[in-house]
Amino acid sequence: MLSGAFFFFIAVAILSYGIQGSLQTTFARKYDAFTVVLHRNLSLIVTMAPILLLVTREEIFEVAEHLPILILASSTGAVSILLAQTSSRYLPIGISTSIRQVVQIIIAVLIGVVLLNEWLTPIQLLLLALIVFIGVMLALLRSDHPHLDPTKIWTGIFFTAGAGTVVAFSFYFLGLLSREMNPLVAGYFWEVGVAVFALIYFVILSLFGKVGERISVSMNDRLKIIGISLLTISATSSYAYALSTGPYALAAGLLTATTLVASVMGWVIYKERLTKFQIALIIAGVGLMFLLKLLS
Repeated sequence: MLSGAFFFFIAVAILSYGIQGSLQTTFARKYDAFTVVLHRNLSLIVTMAPILLLVTREEIFEVAEHLPILILASSTGAVSILLAQTSSRYLPIGISTSIRQVVQIIIAVLIGVVLLNEWLTPIQLLLLALIVFIGVMLALLRSDHPHLDPTKIWTGIFFTAGAGTVVAFSFYFLGLLSREMNPLVAGYFWEVGVAVFALIYFVILSLFGKVGERISVSMNDRLKIIGISLLTISATSSYAYALSTGPYALAAGLLTATTLVASVMGWVIYKERLTKFQIALIIAGVGLMFLLKLLS
């Protein structure tokens, strides 16, 4: 039986990730994904470092023994967050998050089958089919949001689906890492690795001329991005701990509740009102994800 601590830390991760991601969308839309991610994760190298005071020196040095898994987790993590931030430029937050979570849960189940030999029952297949259907419906429904370009909707769907696919693998590797070493150390070096790989991707794309002209960031916005990023400390630390104490699939499924947080935040902050049908689809999708993971 899972402990109450598992669900507590999952709840903290849901709120922290949901609020942080929604607030960062302001700057992803004003600047671009690389601007946000580089400021976010490079600052975390310093601001998140104090959590290492809670672990021993031996536990910190233990990360060297697990570099291959850390590299896999961080390299995919950087790709997923860049894709997610980019998708928010073209889709309402609630819709973008919902589609991403639907794709993520599908990939998480496939990872369970292929890598963990966890086969699906008929009821699980049925629930999965319903989740996919809801994701397709949300992708096809159009919303009236003047601040978003309606001609870019499929671009947004492509990016958010890609983010959902990659982040499922990133969290899987983070889960493996969190079971092999102290979860706080795993979470910290995962975020540090995301910063390193995001910087590497930026340099490579810049050399090939794939990154557009840079827009200078005001000191006020820079401080806001860094301040919002502080929520990542509680989010990643809590999720790493949950992954170390509970099943990966269940943790991934419960994290889909960030969809509701993102939808509320998008409504309140960006006036991205969703139709009653869209809201019903999102709630139904999250409910089915919970049920799927409870049966997994």
